Amino acid sequence: GNCVRMNRTLAAALASFFVLAGCGGDPASSTGRVTQSGSAGAVRYEVPLQADSARLSAGTYFTAGADQDGHVYAWGDNTYGQLGDDATLARPAPVPVAGLSGVRAVAAGGYHVTALERDGTVWTWGNNTYGQLGQGYFSSRVGHPVPVQGLSGIAAISSGYLFSLATHANGTVYSWGRVANANRAGFQPVSGLSNVAAATAGYEHALAVTRSGALWGWGSNKAGQLGTGRPAAIENTPVRIASLDKVVGAAAGYMHSLALRQDGTVWAWGSNAFGQLGVNLSSSRLPVRVHGLPVPVNGASGVKAIAAGTYNSVVVYSDGSVWAWGGNGYGQIGNGTTVRATEPQQIQGLGRAVSATVGNGHIAILMADGSVYAIGFNANGQLGNNTTANAMVPVQVSGPQGAGNLDLGQSRDQ
Repeated sequence: GNCVRMNRTLAAALASFFVLAGCGGDPASSTGRVTQSGSAGAVRYEVPLQADSARLSAGTYFTAGADQDGHVYAWGDNTYGQLGDDATLARPAPVPVAGLSGVRAVAAGGYHVTALERDGTVWTWGNNTYGQLGQGYFSSRVGHPVPVQGLSGIAAISSGYLFSLATHANGTVYSWGRVANANRAGFQPVSGLSNVAAATAGYEHALAVTRSGALWGWGSNKAGQLGTGRPAAIENTPVRIASLDKVVGAAAGYMHSLALRQDGTVWAWGSNAFGQLGVNLSSSRLPVRVHGLPVPVNGASGVKAIAAGTYNSVVVYSDGSVWAWGGNGYGQIGNGTTVRATEPQQIQGLGRAVSATVGNGHIAILMADGSVYAIGFNANGQLGNNTTANAMVPVQVSGPQGAGNLDLGQSRDQ
């Protein structure tokens, strides 16, 4: 159930953002805390605001979603078995991922997927060249879900391009795969971090938000995507992003990052080659505020989700509106053009959204009624509408094998 609602005063809201296991001691029962990420050459991460943010995740050229009953579906590119159907054939409509039930969060990475079950256990499948499945060995692919042995009590997950993160209910972050120039086939705690509410995995960098609202980053910093202002090209251990406090959510993209503060403002830093920072700068090694977004009356509690992908950034508000900016080569920001946008644009043609996720040229959106819409690049079927035609307006994701429409279940977070 919804143990912590977001429609409260700011002081209470800040505290509520960081409750990882607030209901009966079960780390998986506090529906508002799950975070996640995923995308490749793209990536994206969802804020630990609403459980809905954990139910839909875009990888590089594929998408995965979990319904309210804990079943998982996936569609799009399947080169490495990331659709979990023990095949490598691309699927332009959702296919069920066998062998899973009780999933509360799904995180699509570059070419792999991480799933979190309600009992706090983690399952992975897809590409494992760099150990991104956390199985203790390297392999080209695993075509169906396998449990990460020895990992339990997990409250939040995130998948980056070649690595994954899991945040334990006690605030420890575990990492596996390739980040900061090291390949690890088994999970290891990230040193120097504690009391973490949620961590987000990007292309080659990661961010972690602590329960006190501090933000930390590690991994690649080539484009300043760690936000520290330091010139180092890589940080092997987490560094505090000192210029931001009262942070309640973060999103790691390809070479840029986003953060949401308690007051409802959104901040961005890193590469701005496609306008993904939402400001008129070539890049920024320090966080800059994104202007042109509505500022919610109730601060961060008025934001449902933030997400970062390869060249895009997205914010979903409690009124159901979705705002996107950055690259637009496939019309993925829904403004009727293919011209990049350096300031936020509202995606048109949608009803009430509750979360969004960004891949490499496509955006997928979960609606309050459980339907899913997608827009942008579709060469691999990642829009899920049973075609491979790109779309400049949101199209509805089909049901399994193309029959009817996908229904992930009505939002319980409204």
